[in-house]
Amino acid sequence: MVVLMQGTFAQAHDGDFDCNGICNAMDLLIHLNESGTSCNTDCVADMNCDGVVNSPDLMMFLSFYGEVSCPADYDNDGDVDTDDFSIFVGYYTAGCNMADWNCDGQLSMADILNFPYETSCRPAPAEMAAADQKAIVQWFKAHDSPILIAPNPVQGPVTIASVAGFLDADAILEVIGTDGRVVAVGPADRMELDMHHQPAGVYVVRASLGSWSQTAKLIKVD
Repeated sequence: MVVLMQGTFAQAHDGDFDCNGICNAMDLLIHLNESGTSCNTDCVADMNCDGVVNSPDLMMFLSFYGEVSCPADYDNDGDVDTDDFSIFVGYYTAGCNMADWNCDGQLSMADILNFPYETSCRPAPAEMAAADQKAIVQWFKAHDSPILIAPNPVQGPVTIASVAGFLDADAILEVIGTDGRVVAVGPADRMELDMHHQPAGVYVVRASLGSWSQTAKLIKVD
């Protein structure tokens, strides 16, 4: 048996926490149940491995939602073949969790003997089920966070999400600059932008849906 390197286990799963082959509602439930947990050891939902399950982890999870997990397709070409096995051997020898494709928390002969040759990795629809939408809305409300911004303060890339986006597809997010001009507009469930070239200061993030609106502060630093 090879011991896995600590601090990176969660990253190998791409949101498929229960390792059933797809990032879906069951994985969302696992994430929400671990939310707010401090991790002395690896937490499966601590996707950025910073020792706590919080809003940045939720952001990362949402980026994988609806995708098929094919952990043995290391080169992402849609199938598992000898090229992937060669990569697997390198990971296994190095004791890297990326070789733990069966998600049992350790590297062993089981990973080698059961390596899934000649399998296909088919894409899955990315639509979010109504039950999942309800669970995410409840999470936002429980944490008193109608708008999530991660990271914040920010120097470069930032991800923003609002509870409004999971209630209605027409909800939007706006980022308003220090001079009052709109810097960016996007869907309220998830918006990504790069703040590298924006001046330092306090920006207003506004989520709106019909007559409802909510604001939060985004801090840009040099």
